[in-house]
Order: sequence, then C-alpha cells, then structure tokens
Amino acid sequence: MVKKGATRPRVYARVRPMFGRDAGKDPLFSITDHSLSYVKEAGGEVSQFNMDRVFGMESTQEEVYATIGDTAIQTLRQGFNSTIMAYGQTGSGKTFSMEGQKDERGQYTSRGLIPRLFDGIFESFQGDETVKSFKVTLQFIELYNEQLQDLFGKRKVLDVTMDPTGGYRCKDAVAHDVNSPAEALKVYGDGCKQRATASTKMNAESSRSHALLIVNVAWSKEKEKSFAQLNLVDLAGSEGMKKTGATGANAKEGIKINLSLTKLALVVKCLSEGASHVPYRESKLTMMLQKGLGGNNMLHIILALSNSTEQIAEGTACLRFGQSCLNMTINPNANAVEKEQAEMRAVIQEQLTEIADLQSENEKLKRELDERKTKETEVPDFLIAKHIALNKDALSEDLKEADEQINELKRALEEKRKEKERLAAAGDGDAELEVNASAKEQMAGLDAQQRAEALEKQAKEQMIARMKAAAQAEQEQKAFEAELQQMLEIQQKLQDKLASADKEKAEEEERIRREAEEHAEMLVMEMEEKAARMEMELKQREEAQRAMVEEQRKKEEQLQAQLAEREQMLKREEEQRKALEEATQSDNRKMLEELEALRKVRETQEAEIERTKREAERMAAIETDAALAREEARKQEAKMAEELRKMQEELARQRAELEEQKAAAVAEAKAAAEASRQADGAAHAAQTAQTDGLELLSSNYKSAKEMIRRAARKLEIAGRAGKVDPIAVGRVIETLPVLVACNDLRALTELEPANKSVFQDMGGIIKLVDYLYPHGPQAPYATHIARTIPCVMDAEGRRLFGQYASGKDAHGVVRLTYLSALLNSSDPDDKEHACLAIASIAQDSSENRALLFEHGLSAEVLAVFRDTSAQKLPRQRLQRVAVMALSDLAQDFEPFQSMLLAQQAVSVLLKLSAPTNDPFIIKETLSCIARITQGNAAIQQELQQLNATAVYSQLLFAQMHDSAITELAGLALVNLVSEAPQSMGMLEQHPKFNSIRFEMLAALGRALSASMMRQGQVNASVAGSDSFKMWGAATVGQWDDSNAGGDRTHTTFVDNPQILLRAKPGTNLCIVLHDTLEDTKQRDRGKARPLFLRLCVTAATPEVLSSRLKLLDINASGNRPAPLDADSIVQLDADVNGFIDVAKTREITLRCAVKSAAPDDMWVVVPHVGCSHQHSQYTLAVFADQPVSLEGQLANWQKRIITSSWTPLCCAPRSISDARWRNCPQFQLINMGTEPTTIRALLSYGERDAALNARYANTVDASPASADERPMLSMYVMKNNVPDRRYVGNLSPQADNYVCHSMVTNSWCVQCKPRLEPGNVYALLVVMAEGTTSKVPLRLTLYSSPELDDGTVLAKPLSTSAEWHVSFVKGYTDANGMTVVDMLPTEGNTQVTAVLESEDASAFCSIATTTGGVPHKQTPTYAQKSAVLSVPLVSGEKYTMVTRTITQRQEPIRQGEARLYVYSSRALQLTPAANQQLRIDEDEASKIVSRQTADKVIYGEETVPEDCVKPKEPDTKDQEAGYDPRVLQDVVAELEAQRDTLFNFTAQAVRGEGPRVVEALRAEVEELKGEKDKITKELEATRSVAKMESLGAQQRKVQQQVQAAAQMKLGVLTHELAAVKKSHAELEAELEAVRAQQGAAPVADAEATAALQSQLRELQTKLQLCEAQRDAALAEKAAAAARLEAAAATSMSNTSTSSAEVTRLQAEIERLKASNTARAAPPAAAEAKDDTAAKIARLERLNAEQAQQLNEISAKGDQKSAACVLQ
Repeated sequence: MVKKGATRPRVYARVRPMFGRDAGKDPLFSITDHSLSYVKEAGGEVSQFNMDRVFGMESTQEEVYATIGDTAIQTLRQGFNSTIMAYGQTGSGKTFSMEGQKDERGQYTSRGLIPRLFDGIFESFQGDETVKSFKVTLQFIELYNEQLQDLFGKRKVLDVTMDPTGGYRCKDAVAHDVNSPAEALKVYGDGCKQRATASTKMNAESSRSHALLIVNVAWSKEKEKSFAQLNLVDLAGSEGMKKTGATGANAKEGIKINLSLTKLALVVKCLSEGASHVPYRESKLTMMLQKGLGGNNMLHIILALSNSTEQIAEGTACLRFGQSCLNMTINPNANAVEKEQAEMRAVIQEQLTEIADLQSENEKLKRELDERKTKETEVPDFLIAKHIALNKDALSEDLKEADEQINELKRALEEKRKEKERLAAAGDGDAELEVNASAKEQMAGLDAQQRAEALEKQAKEQMIARMKAAAQAEQEQKAFEAELQQMLEIQQKLQDKLASADKEKAEEEERIRREAEEHAEMLVMEMEEKAARMEMELKQREEAQRAMVEEQRKKEEQLQAQLAEREQMLKREEEQRKALEEATQSDNRKMLEELEALRKVRETQEAEIERTKREAERMAAIETDAALAREEARKQEAKMAEELRKMQEELARQRAELEEQKAAAVAEAKAAAEASRQADGAAHAAQTAQTDGLELLSSNYKSAKEMIRRAARKLEIAGRAGKVDPIAVGRVIETLPVLVACNDLRALTELEPANKSVFQDMGGIIKLVDYLYPHGPQAPYATHIARTIPCVMDAEGRRLFGQYASGKDAHGVVRLTYLSALLNSSDPDDKEHACLAIASIAQDSSENRALLFEHGLSAEVLAVFRDTSAQKLPRQRLQRVAVMALSDLAQDFEPFQSMLLAQQAVSVLLKLSAPTNDPFIIKETLSCIARITQGNAAIQQELQQLNATAVYSQLLFAQMHDSAITELAGLALVNLVSEAPQSMGMLEQHPKFNSIRFEMLAALGRALSASMMRQGQVNASVAGSDSFKMWGAATVGQWDDSNAGGDRTHTTFVDNPQILLRAKPGTNLCIVLHDTLEDTKQRDRGKARPLFLRLCVTAATPEVLSSRLKLLDINASGNRPAPLDADSIVQLDADVNGFIDVAKTREITLRCAVKSAAPDDMWVVVPHVGCSHQHSQYTLAVFADQPVSLEGQLANWQKRIITSSWTPLCCAPRSISDARWRNCPQFQLINMGTEPTTIRALLSYGERDAALNARYANTVDASPASADERPMLSMYVMKNNVPDRRYVGNLSPQADNYVCHSMVTNSWCVQCKPRLEPGNVYALLVVMAEGTTSKVPLRLTLYSSPELDDGTVLAKPLSTSAEWHVSFVKGYTDANGMTVVDMLPTEGNTQVTAVLESEDASAFCSIATTTGGVPHKQTPTYAQKSAVLSVPLVSGEKYTMVTRTITQRQEPIRQGEARLYVYSSRALQLTPAANQQLRIDEDEASKIVSRQTADKVIYGEETVPEDCVKPKEPDTKDQEAGYDPRVLQDVVAELEAQRDTLFNFTAQAVRGEGPRVVEALRAEVEELKGEKDKITKELEATRSVAKMESLGAQQRKVQQQVQAAAQMKLGVLTHELAAVKKSHAELEAELEAVRAQQGAAPVADAEATAALQSQLRELQTKLQLCEAQRDAALAEKAAAAARLEAAAATSMSNTSTSSAEVTRLQAEIERLKASNTARAAPPAAAEAKDDTAAKIARLERLNAEQAQQLNEISAKGDQKSAACVLQ
C-alpha cells in the first residue's frame, strides 16, 4: 500500500502473429516480457522501448486478461473508474484483443477482454456475500466521421455536453440494464452489428469508427453504496491510403480517422510534457476521452503492433505514442459512497472517541488515532507504477517532428499576419463604400429617405463582413501563436529530456550502486543489532539460571533446617522416655499413658520426617533437572555464541572485502600514475611526483562533503526503522521497577512506538506483571509499574499481558489480581494508576475484558468509581480515569454493561454529565455512555427513564468554553435517537427542540466529515429512514489557483466552488464546512494570514440547472440577505442569499430552514475563504431532517479579462445625463458563430481588485475596513449601427438597438447578460458615474460557455481607427426653435451621426437632413432632451441638417441653448447657415474622444493581471542542504555517553549482589583496570611506533624525490661539462694552429693571439666551475642514498616492533580467553563467566579501537607526506 497520489498510465504492447499479410516476412522486433527492441535501419543502432508488459506473438487471451482484466476488476470493486484503450494501425489486432474472434455462426472462437470482463464483473459481485445488490448498465457509442452515434439507439446522432463531474458526456445515449454475462454479451453484440466496418487491403473487416463501450456498475453493501465506471475503447486504426487502397467514402473515413488520431496524439503529447493548455476540444474523440486521459480514471493502453519489417514506420509511431503515454500523470479517485444507518452509528462512535481522545491528555491514544488515520488513507497497490526508462531515439524523433511543426506554424503565422495587415488596411474605417450595379438599380426607384437607409444598411453589412474577416484572421493568428507557443514549450521539454537522458542513466546507475551499498550497510546494522539482542538474551538466560539456582539453594537450606528441627525433637523425646523409665513404679501407669501419647506423637513426627526426606529427594531430583537444564542452556549458549562468532566473521569478511576494494582502487591509481610517469619521461619527474601525491590523496580520502553525505546517509538508513533503541530498552528492563526506569520507558515508547515491540520481544511485559506483585520489597514500585503499563500496550502487548497475567504464580495467585491491591489502596494515586492500566489492557481486546470481569477487577473499578462519586469533594482526575476505565471495560461487553445497569452506575454517569461538573469529566462520561448505549436496549430504556435527553439538551445550551462538549452532547443525542428512535418524541417536546435538532444535524455533519477524512473518501451520503429522520451527504474539494476567489467583496467570488444541493421546502438543514489542512497550517503558518471560512447559499436558476455552469451573479443579483429567526436560523427563500461570515478557521456551521421552493428544489452552496489565493482542502457536509443530496459541482465558465482605464477625458462626469458618456471606454463584441450566444460581463475597479487579491500576503489589513466611496458603476450593451466605430447612439431601453444593461448598480462590481445574435456587432460601454482627474484602472471580465469553440465570441477594446472625427456646434435656436447647419463631405462617402442636446428638461428634440431641398433622412419621433440621427453622406453632395426643439405642447423653444455633436467617419466641412446663432467650438470638441484626441485614450488589452495569479513559492527541493559536522560529533559524543552509562549501569547493577560476588567483582575490576592501564601504555607505544613509521615513510618519499632531482641535475651538469671540454679542446687546437702559424710567419697578429688566449683562459675557468658542480652533485646524491638506506632500516625496525606489539596483544586476548575457560568454580561460575566474557569483549573493543587509531595515525601520516610532496 502507498499513500494517495498521482500515478501514470499502464502501457502494454501486443505483437500480432505473422500470418496473412505478414506471412513469410522478416520479423521486426526482439521481444522480452517488458521491452521491444529493433533496428530501424540496416547497420544502425538498436532502439529499445520499455513497457509495463509485452505480449509476444505466442501470448494468449488468458494472459492478456490476467494482466489487464483482473486489475480492472480490482479497480472497479474499490470504486475507481478505469479506461482500457486499444491503439495501433489498422489490422494490427486491436479488436481481437478487445473483443475476440467469432466464427461464421457468430460464436466466439477466441474471447477477448470485453466478454471476459463481463464474466469477471458478474462473478466478482455475485460471489461477494457482503454485496446485497448490484446493477450493471451498458452504453455503446461510436465516433464516425466526427459524429457521435448511439449504437444502442439505431445510430442516432448525439450531442456532446459537459459533465458536472468533469469532462464531457452524451447524456441522451441509450443505457441498457443487463442481469447476466450472457445478456450483456448479447446486448453488446447487437450494438456491434450497427458499427461501421469495411474491407481494405490491410484488413478484411476494418473498423471505420472509434467505439466506446461504457460499463456502469452500482452496488450496495450492508453499510454503504458505491458505483464505478469502466470505459472500453476500441480505436479505429491509423492507415495510409496507399497501403489500404481506400477510395471514395472509405478514403474520407480514413482521413477522419487519421485526423482524430492525430488530435489524440497531440493531447497525449501535451499531457506527457505538462503543457499549460491541452486541446481536448479539437476533436470529439479527445472530448469523450478527457476523463480517461487527464481525469480521475485508471488508464490502461494496449499498443497493437505488427511484427513485419514492412510496417516499421507505423510500429515506430505506435511505440512513440506509447512512450508519451508513459510520461503522463493521472490522479485516480474513488467514487462516492452512500452510508447506511448502521454504518452511521459506527461513524458516530468513531467521532465520539476521536473528540474524547483529542481533548484528553492521553498521548498514546492520540498517536494511535494518527496511525489509524494514516493507514486508512492509503490507496491500493494497483496505483503503484514502476519506473520505465525512456527511448532516446523516440525522443529524437519527437523532437524532429516538433521542429517541423514549429517551422510549419511559423510559416502559417507569417501568412496570417500578412492577411491581417491586408484586412486592416482594407477595413480601417475610411474605405469607400462599394455599391454594385444591382444595388444602384434597386436604389434608383427609392426616395431619398429610403435610399439613405438602404445605403446605410449596405455599409453596415460591408463593415460587419470586413470586421468578421479581420476578427477571424486575428483569432486564427492567436490560435497559431498559442499552438506555436505550445509546440515551443513541448520542444524545450523534449530537448531537456533528451539532454538529461544520459544524465538520468548515470544517476540511475549511481542510485543502484548507492542502494547496493546502503543494502550492505543495512545488513551489517541488522546483524549487529541481532548480535546485541542475542547477547542480551544470553545475559537474561544466565540471570534466570542464577535466580533458579539461588531459589533451589534457599529451598535446600529450608529443608535442612526442618530436618535439624525434627532431629532435635526426637532427641528431646528420647530424653523424656529415659526419664519416664527412671520414675517410680507408682507413676508407671501414668507414665505409660504419657509414653503412649508420646509414641503416637513420635510416629507422627517420624511420618513427617519421611515426608521431609521424600521432599528432599524430590528437591534433589529438581536439582538434577536444573542441572540438565543448565547443561541445555550452556549448549544453547554455545550455539548462540557460535552464531555470534559466525556473524562476527561475516562482518570481518565484509570489512575485508571493503578493504580489498579500497586497496584495489589504490593499486589501480598507482599503476596509472606509474604509466604516466614512464610516458612523460625523466624531464617531468618532479611534476609526476606531485601528481602521484594528489592521486594517492584523492584515492585514499574522500572529500568532507562526501564523508558527511555518507555519514548522513547512514543516519538516514538507521532512521528508516525509526528511533528503535534495543540497548536503551534492555537497560530499562534491567533497572525496572525503579521510577527512573519507568520514566525512561515512557519516553522511549513515545519517541518511537516501535520500541514497544522491542520491549515485548525482550520479555518486558512479563517483568511488568511480576513487579505488580503487592508483597515483598518491590511492592512500593507497583504503582509506578501500573502507571507505565499504558505506554507499552498495543494489540500484541495486550495479548501477551492477558496470556501471562491470566496464569498463577508460585503461590497459586492469579497474576492479574495483583492490580486489586492498588484498587483497594487508600492512596488515590494507586487507584488512579490501576484504572489507567486496566483501561489500556481492556482497550480493543474482548479477551482481556472477559478476564478482568471474570477475576473481579471490573467490579472493583466500578466500586472505585462509585466510592469516588459518592464523596462530597471527589478527586476529579481519579473520577475521570475511572470513567475512562469503565468505558473500555464495558465497550461491546454485555455482562459488565448489565452490572453497570444493575448497580445503578448509569444514573451516576448521567449525573456526572450535568453542566455543573468538570468539563473533562463531562467529556469522558459522554463518551462512556455512548459506548454502553449502542446495542443495549436495557441501558437505552434506562436512559429514557432518567430523561437523558434533558441532560444532553442542557449541555447544548450551557455555553461552556469547551466546544467539544457541545459536539459530544449533540453526538450523544444522535446516538441515543439512532439506538432508540422513540426518544425522539421526548426531544420534540423540548421547548428548544428546533435548536436541538440543528445541533444534532451539525454533529452528524462533523462525524461524516471526519469519517471521510479517515477513510480517504471523496463523496459520501447517508440514507435516513422513518425511524431515523436524518439524511446527509458530503463531498471533499480544494481551493487552488483556479477557484480560490475570496469572499463576497471580491470580484472573483464567482470563481469559488459552487455545489448543487437538493432540498425541498420545509427542510431544516445544517451545512458544515471543515478545513482539513488547518492543523498543518497552524504548525507551518508563521506570519501568514489566517484562512477564515465562509459559506453562502442561494437558489439555483433554471439557466444554471440546464447548463450546469456556475451562477455568476450571486454577489451582484440584488438579492437581499436572508433573514434570521429567533434561534439565529437562516430563512432561505428563492430571492435571498444566506451566508455566514465569521472569523473562524477550522470549521463553520450554517443552519438553514428552507421556506420556499427553488427551481427543481436546487440550491447553490458556495464554500469560500476570506481572501483570494488562499489555498487549502475542505470537506462540505450537509445533514437535514428530510432527504437531501449534493448533486455535484457546477462547471467553470470560460473566462477572459480585459483591462482599461477611465481618464479625465474618458469619463462621464454627469453619468449618462449628457453626451459625455460617449467618452467612456467601450469594447466590441462579435458573435462569430451561427447560433445566438449569451455571455456574462462583469465590471470592476482594477485597483480595488488588485488590493483585494493581495490581501492574502498580509497578516492583517493595513487599515480597518471602511465604506467604499468609489463612484457607482454601470454597463450598457447596444447594437452598433456603425459597427466599426465607437457607439454614439442612444442608451435608452426603448431604442431599437438596445440589448441590456446592468440592472443592479453599485460601487464595486456590476454585471450584465447580453444575448449576442450572429450578424451584429455590439458595443459594451462601461460608465463610472463621476469624473476623475487621474487614471482609474478598470477590469472587464467576460464569461462564456465552455462548450463554445475558441473564437466564437470576439471581445476586444476599441482602437484609434474606430474613433470618429468630431465637430461641436454650440448656439441658440431661432424663432422656430430650429438650428440649421450645412454639411459637405469632401473626402469621400461619409457616415455621420448627429447628437442634439438641450439643457431644457422639458424639451423634445428631432433632427432631419435634406439635400438639394429634398428630404433625406430624419428621426422618426421627437425624443426628450436629446436626439440622435445616423445618416450616410455621398461624396460631393451638399446636405443641410435641421434640428428642432419643441415643448410638450409642440410649441417651439426659442432662443434655447442647443448643443450639436457631429460625429463623422471622415473629415467633414461644417458651416452654420446664415442668420443662425451658432458657432463651431474647437475647445469643446477637444473634450470629446475623437481621432484628434485619441492619443489621450487608454484603450486597454486582453490580459491576465499579475494579481490574479498567486506567485509561485520558491522551490527549495533542488537547493543543496548544508551539512553540519557537529551533528556527527554529537552522535559520537552520544555513543560515548551511552558506553559510559552502560558501564556505570553494569557496575551499579552488580553492586547489589551478595558480598561474595561483590568481592570477586571488585578484584576482577582492579585486575581489568591494571590491564587497561597496561594496554593504554602499549597503545601509546604503538602510536609512537606508528608515528615513527609514518615519519620514516615521509622521509623516504622526500629523499626519493630529492635523489631524483639530484640525479636530473647531475645529468645536466655532466652534459654541460662535456660541452665545455669539447669547446676547450677546440680552442686548444685552434691555439696550436695559431702558434704554428706564428712560427711559420715571423710577422704575427698580436691582437688575434691575445684574443685567443683570453678565450682559452675563460674556458679553463668555466671547466673548473663545472667540475666543482659535478663533484657537489655526486656528493649530494651519495648523501641522499645514505639517508634513504637509514630511513628504510628504521622503517623495517618500526614495522617489526609494531607487528610484535599486535602479536603480543592478540596473545594476551587468547590468554584471557583460556583463563576464562579454566575458571568454572561454583556457585559464582555464571557470574565469573559473564564477567570474563565482558572482559574479553572490552579487550576486543580496545583492540579494535587501537587498530582504528593506528589507521587514523597512518592516514594522518600519509596526509602529511602528501603535503610535504606538494610543498
């Protein structure tokens, strides 16, 4: 078993036999059980792929099923979903493996996985007696030509929808219930007949579709219900058109098949490389397989391969797919479990125990609880995956393919960029309107108004077409960029993998080597530990033998004393007889009578003497048996000594092997150095010597880091088994029963529970029981022993205790009754310790409970409890411990429960539960009552009569500081009601029953949450009944980056998990939210911000129920907060939000009453935390008095964020009351699809969001919370009549182009829900109700359905090209209430929008245009205060714009102020008409967003703000940890302290023996001291010898180096001397020649002669100098040789001395062993032998220490020598 966690898919390969198309071909693969290898090209390297299992050509269907099918069945039975998928080229055997083979009659000749799985499923469930019922359901779907068809529904086309549990599903697919394997096979066969197949060259019956068979199994056991799903996927084969010969429809099918398989391979590659985006939605195949590939399914993949060399390309591609699968990560999770009422009782009991244990001071119970939790959260073995090495060739191929795809994407991206630029140039807003001939003909018969409208319509259509084309190009460009980024990411990871492949191989080899070394070290440690245990056992047996001999001696002395006493009595009788004979005759008769009496007495005494003699003979026989036993013990001791010797020899052998390996490494290094010296020559002798020194140093000595690593590794190995310390445990056993030993034992077992087993193995339990004996000198220690017993109790300890304590001692007393003396003691501490011991003995052991009850200890504990409770001032700790003991004694033990009932202990317990008592006693009492209540009708009835419900109810409202009491009281009520449903009637009569009911529901919720955490479940439910009207459900989830949205003040609140809850009107329910990681965070928090829990509940909407997407308007819906009743119960209605916002970190509870119906009785529960980016795990449990259920989490929307800003120019100082709102930021929305689409838009302040998203990093907020004083926000969505321009029309809901606006306005977050029709461009306006003098960032968050394809909804901010040319005309109306302006478009056809505004609130405005005196276009009606007219103008024609302002009575407003905004697509010549009080105001125009002011506008961009993603914490895994050498020093010091302590303890232990033994020991101690001093002196001498030897070796090495240098110098000098001599000879010859010339020629060159003589003198001087240097070098060489000879002689002498010293020490050890053998004088023979053995062991240890010190000295000498060489 392993801990829960991620694993990888299992990948298998199956090779098709070579028949049919492959017959006679060369085989491709070399096959082993776990690998496939082949040569891709002739002469190339072998490529190997490793798998979990390879099925060769001879493999059978049975083997495949045994490997895959059995695992799938096991996975299914444990509640895990599984997927089995067959992948490979066409005709490679996929369908054969999945289904099998049929004959002409349709009968299976070879059954594949599917038929066998049907059999296995039914056999598994039918053969399980614990399964009450089960149901198997089948669904069969195929993907044909990218259409999903239902094979059970006559090939009906199915739609893909999102699954609430993740992934996708076909919810309309037909499901068949089957009741047997035969029926399942028939239904499956009928579906197969509907499947698309065809004949190709590669396969006579080729599948033309992908098939997915879904097997759903739901079952119920006695205490729970569960379900699981098995997906069986038979993929169509990849195929090449040339090989298959497919044409027409078959070719089209093949293209679709290959396309879907390509998408599948891409998804697998992304998953294997950990890509940030996985393109599931690019194919319906990957959508349907999303759960299996990247979800919570266990995944099995079968690679079907052909073994023909002709199929090498397809086989390589298939193997590469399998390798990618091996790199994937999956996270299997068990499905939901529904608990029955009986199981819930056990859950309640577990929770009662857990609360009591966590609140009490019993650390042992806490530890056992943690161990049980750890054990129960383990997962099955089938999740363990072995490591499989990667194939470098496949990585290279993948990398090459990725490079090709990247280059192709770059080319495509460049083409898209060019296309985008072309479209942008064509649609920049200033392009001419293209009016074709047919359009002109249609317009010819129209009047001016109609012609203008037609022209505007055509312009709008052309604009939308251009915008769509540009948007499509932009979306495609983004898609290409995203895919390119994805491929670059994959490429980089492939390169990293390829680069690290060799490194990983080396690391793997290094790991194997280290593991081998560690294994050897472990073996050595185990052998040493075993040897220590054997020595301990030997010592214990010898002590037992000594104790037996001493006991026999004492009994013999007693018998001798009795015999002497009998002899004295006989002597006195004889004297009395003689006295009687000497008495007078008159007294004869009397004396005869007395003699007769004496004779009878004598006969009696003689009989007693005979009995005494027989007893003596029996004792002699016992002594003989004891002697035989001692002999047998000696043999056993000898045998164990022999085993110990063998172990020591094995250790010595291993050490010798290590030394040999080291020596071999040194020799190899020296040989390499010698070869290097010979190659370099004599000229580099000094450098070679230096290299030799370095190599010697590195080969003999490890670096400090390596030494510390090895030492730390040893400590780690030693710590794997925990801090088990058999030596310390043995010391404790020896020193028991003293108080110090008891304390040490408790510390050892608390530090490492495994020490319990060591203590038990060493017979410690028996020692504890014996020390409980209440008589004798050790009786005072019994109370300490009783207090210590709980620390060594576990299942095995209880068994050993019961087994030994149930027996009788030498006095015929049952040892278990020793505790009775403590229970009856007058000291309350004795009673308390005895109760603790009894509680630990009885815990979880029915056998021990029966023993304790049988021998009356249970009754005595009850008496202690009653006596203590009867006191006026009872000792509370004793009272609590007594209750604890009663609880363990009575659990599941009916006789003692009956005793409690008979002696009215139940009433006493109930009285102790009253709120006036100590809280600790209340908790223990509640736990005890809960244990004895379950399954005991009499106690249940007693509790009802005692009105226990009233007591528990008082505890609920006692307002005690300990919250655990409230929880326990609620659980106690639930426990009583579940066991005795009739007590619910009594509860219902309580005046506070409503609050009590909610407390009971909350207690059940806590219990179910705790049970799920212990068992590692993800979902669970509890089914109530008529008698137990409480239903519940629970789920486990987590807050992470994707859904940790913060509280309701955060804009990201909608990102939090949302869970559907079904609850009918009239339901009272409790929702319990528990942070499962709170304990961990408390330990690791430091200064982190607390994680405060929150809950919110609101009614679901029909839209949410149909889409199963999150409800987005919870915090912006306008719903009022839910009211509270008098008991603070939240009253839920359809139009309110219930929430709880409290500063609690571990758990919160929301109590609700459902007052009205929600749609389909569905409510949305939102568990959240105080701040975004706070991550944790949670358990959400719901309990109610009517049936409730959790229907799964709602899915996330697709989310996009666009950032922009309001600026002094882009704002609306008067909101929408004047035309300045048109300056606010706007965004374009375009539906690129063919169906209407509804999206959600959310507007918020960017700075506020950033501040809230950063709150998690602060322990507390910088300033206290205050009212939000930001301006109000609003949004409007309008159809844009000029699609490519800023919207400047009306915002009135009565306008034709109105879509929606934010219905709820606030100052932090508003929402709207526009429905976007295809063929329109929408403008989304964001308005801040006040002006600003600075930049105010905003965020627009858009949510769209995840089922929409990417790019369906285009959302982007405006750009400069979307701005109008703006002119502003200001003035007053004339006498007719009109203004007149002439317009002349000079740069081409122009689109104009005119906006008229009046300051008069009662004014009604209109606008009209004329051309050539003919009406052109006008507003259809008058509009209050403002009017807008959009009109197209044809280039070159002059137009007149006439505005009119009237009152409601249609009277003209004369001299009224008028403002006219003229927005034009091109520059327009604007002229006020004559006699008009109008002027064009350029200053006012500069305050309007236009082409002229666009440089001041912040348009924004689509991005993910940094604060929306939690920064990653620095990864410290790869940082090298520093090692502190002091750790090792501390370990050495601790070992030395343990040695000294052991010695002192041994000396102290023997100090208590008799005088004779003490004297002998003292003498031997003195002898050992002398020997120790002697050995110490010898050790010092040996150290001196070793030091001298080391110095001699150093001198030899240095002198050898000096000699080599002198030799080299001598050679140089000799060479120079020879050169000088040669020069000298040449000069002499030349001089002689000169002299001859002088003799022949009387006229001589005096100067030349003088020069030659001078040179000759110089050469002579130089010759003399060289001869002197040569003589000095020769002398130095001779001296060095002499020094070397002297050093060699000294070294040999020292070596002989050291060897002699070692030989003498070994002889001394042998002498001591011989003297030990000679000593065998009783009665202290055993003691002497033990001490002698200890002496030998100490001498051997000293010898080992001496050898180690010699090695250290030698090592230091070598280091100094190396240092000298380096110097």
